[in-house]
Amino acid sequence: MAIAMAATKRAFVATPTLFSQEIERGTLFLFLPVCCGIGAIIYFGASAEPRLSAILFGLTLLVGLMQLAHSRPRTRLALAFAVAVVAGMVAGKLETMRADTKMLGSDITTRLTGRVVAMARDARGGWRVTLDIIATERPTLRYSPQRVVVSARSVPAGTKIGAGLQGLVHLRPQRGPVRPGNYDFAFNNYYKGVGANGFFLGKPQLAATPVDEAIASQAWQTVANIRQQLTQRVLSRIKGEPGDIAASLITGQRDGISEATNDAMRLSGLSHILSISGFHMALVAGIIVGSLRASMALFPGFAARYPMKKLAAFVALAGSGFYLLLSGADVAAQRSFVMLAVMLMP
Repeated sequence: MAIAMAATKRAFVATPTLFSQEIERGTLFLFLPVCCGIGAIIYFGASAEPRLSAILFGLTLLVGLMQLAHSRPRTRLALAFAVAVVAGMVAGKLETMRADTKMLGSDITTRLTGRVVAMARDARGGWRVTLDIIATERPTLRYSPQRVVVSARSVPAGTKIGAGLQGLVHLRPQRGPVRPGNYDFAFNNYYKGVGANGFFLGKPQLAATPVDEAIASQAWQTVANIRQQLTQRVLSRIKGEPGDIAASLITGQRDGISEATNDAMRLSGLSHILSISGFHMALVAGIIVGSLRASMALFPGFAARYPMKKLAAFVALAGSGFYLLLSGADVAAQRSFVMLAVMLMP
């Protein structure tokens, strides 16, 4: 206890000196994203939903005070960090407003027609299908979620991303954490746009659905189909759970990995390997850069006339961007791609 108290006292005494060193080096701005993150944590941890007007008022007030404190550098610095904290709260509020996901309020059984957005096999051999709801009937839902995740024992042959499925579905509202502090599935799915989950009662049938003519949607469907086909090809070549693990390393689809294996990976500290992140992005970029530069070394005249390092970095960035889409573009992969882009930019 005494050692901890002494260490805390030394850190407290050394803080002003460390901040002065950061100012002299010109690196104090690196604390701004940290402060923004703190603001986002404050927003999402609030017991009641903060009003946008109140947050913007606080931001405006702090910016005004910062402008008035131009002759007091320390006060101005403290206000700049406070502005970053409130800016993080604004970002969290805007993201909540952007998502605006309709959440199902109670259990209900209905006949649903939807368009397949994503599909993956689970550890028991069934399917988890993400559907954009097109219509419901018997009963028709007045406040219907736009997207749901449903389980099915099997799906019709030829089902692919963008196809229509129809069947009797039991839908359930999103569940919160099992106990305080546990993982909140409802929170996560709200920002993914998923308003309910459930299961098909019987086998779903293919259904004719209107074509989504948006260019972005069609491009995403093409990438999602490539991802699905690549996953199935891996599973056809590598049987059993090793195939599911191999597929998760390439396409990020982890539904086929059993809970026992997931627990073993967590206990061994290796679960991060199954999540597409910095290791995977760096591996893809490194292979592309190394292969291109080794290939161009066979043509010394060409390599001497053109900036091969920049060309290899550009191709690696493009390849990593495609891999980001192919892996499902989870938050960890997005963060890793941004860090990789900063490293590869000439």
